[in-house]
Amino acid sequence: MDRIRNDAIRQKFGVAPIADKMREARLRWYGHVLRGKEDSVRKIGLNFEVIGKRPRVRPKQRWLDTLHADLKITARGRSIREKHLEWISLLRERFCDPSLYVGKDVFCLRGEQQFPCEGDSGGGVMQRANSKMSFVMGVLSKGLSCEDVWLALERSSDNQLAQFRGTVVTDTRKYLDWLCLHTGICELHINRKTIKKEKIVMVY
Repeated sequence: MDRIRNDAIRQKFGVAPIADKMREARLRWYGHVLRGKEDSVRKIGLNFEVIGKRPRVRPKQRWLDTLHADLKITARGRSIREKHLEWISLLRERFCDPSLYVGKDVFCLRGEQQFPCEGDSGGGVMQRANSKMSFVMGVLSKGLSCEDVWLALERSSDNQLAQFRGTVVTDTRKYLDWLCLHTGICELHINRKTIKKEKIVMVY
């Protein structure tokens, strides 16, 4: 093992280099800041300009310099401040991956070429009933690491067969009473007047 390069081990097991993970975290933070309010402390601090001139010698790299370099490397086609809304197709898994720590109120999904990322949490998982109506089956609770999947696709010899597991969705059907009580949107078999207010306890 000592004679095998780290790059080869990471490629075999599909693990992203630490530099890529750090870049992903920086860009995720940068996106949150750009989408935030103009008077927020983090945005003021990000755009704050210190009065005076920088020294003639090679100046130290600033935080914004690093972020701009990250954007060039990833070559993002869309503005990082945009909030994206897209439809993707997913297949339901009967059982979640045993390595995932999930509760009894969730189900897992498998994606082929399309997948929800970590920042998509809270998105609705829909199932079409007909051409005019869809049902909300769940709410995305945990997405995959976008950087990891992107690297896996880049390294895969047959991208068309690439499959990704690990997308965890909270099953809304287990909370129909609670949704009816607090939103007024009720299934036909549920009477809102007879529902008692109860605390929801997550069971694992």
